[in-house]
Amino acid sequence: MILEVNNTYSQLKEVLLGDISFDFLKHLPSYKQHKVEYILKQTQDDFLDIQSTLEAEGVKVYRPSNVLRYDNKIQTPLWTELGSRYPMAPRDIFLIVGNTIIESAPISRFRYFEHWAYKDIMIDYFKSGAKWISMPKPLLGEESYHIDTSIYTTNYEPLLESASVIQHNKDIFVSTQVTSNELGIRWLSDILGDEYTIHKMGKEFVGHLDAHMCIVRPGLVATYHSKKDFPKYFKDWEFINLGTSDTKISKQQQFIHDNIQDDDHENTNLLVNLLSINEHKLLLYDHHKNNKTLLQQFDKYKIEPVFIPFKYCHFFNQGITCITLETYRDDTTDLGS
Repeated sequence: MILEVNNTYSQLKEVLLGDISFDFLKHLPSYKQHKVEYILKQTQDDFLDIQSTLEAEGVKVYRPSNVLRYDNKIQTPLWTELGSRYPMAPRDIFLIVGNTIIESAPISRFRYFEHWAYKDIMIDYFKSGAKWISMPKPLLGEESYHIDTSIYTTNYEPLLESASVIQHNKDIFVSTQVTSNELGIRWLSDILGDEYTIHKMGKEFVGHLDAHMCIVRPGLVATYHSKKDFPKYFKDWEFINLGTSDTKISKQQQFIHDNIQDDDHENTNLLVNLLSINEHKLLLYDHHKNNKTLLQQFDKYKIEPVFIPFKYCHFFNQGITCITLETYRDDTTDLGS
């Protein structure tokens, strides 16, 4: 096992792929249980297909342990939750910078112990030489939340979901609203030190940053935002505009429960959630096979699409980068231009 990640596009060698659990079904109304159970079974099969596709590309895939009980009540001295969210989205709870694992501080109480599902994998990486640190465990009491839910988190304690961060070598881009706060960003900056430069994204980038942009390779960004919304760092870069068709589909989904699915449809564009195998090959969901505009742009920039299934991605509101987390990208591989 090797743990080393410095960007989003070097040759992918090792990756985490999330999983689902049927545990929480018993907490749902009976008339919803059968529908969700069917969706979960379909998703379980799709994830096996995704794993096979990654392995066919020469990528080692690690899956979380499913020995945890996600229907068990969780409790701290300040609050109680009905259960935990299953470990579908490792990118939200871990950040890999260089050879360091950083456990982040999610803003939701039901994600308090989500890291545990990946503990055995992280122990193995640690034994193999990786560094491993964790943000201060948040209290997530009343002081951590605004009554105004459009702002959501206060600056009472450091909070940062790692999907709010995108790394481009020594430059770290961070969204500043909802899924992070100033103290969380300051903690990350202090830990990384002067070797890295933190860039705070503007107000247009709300929530997880991988739902807004993908650095395909140096000089090329895929997004649905206008170039003028981006920091000056990107002024000489080229942009692939992917549109907002996926956001419209996600907004039509029936919401069941926080422990089952993500509900931030307003700020999530699943088409932007692209996982690079390398600078010239991207994974994307197979419902885009007939998206001629998208494929023409990929062809223009010599990008090969690799299609994978996830029938209910809009129901879960989870993109490819959400359900995966690269743990090793080989910077030394030269693929040519």
